[in-house]
Amino acid sequence: HQGDYAPSEQAIGIGVRVMAATALRAVRFELAKAAKAANPIRDEAR
Repeated sequence: HQGDYAPSEQAIGIGVRVMAATALRAVRFELAKAAKAANPIRDEAR
């Protein structure tokens, strides 16, 4: 273990973006699932 280790700011930024995108996709999926469950008739009419 190095005491002077400094993680790359760019690597952290990419990791945060990936996690945020994954979380947003999961939220959108849950919202779509909930909307479909709440109103299945409208979904079939499309």
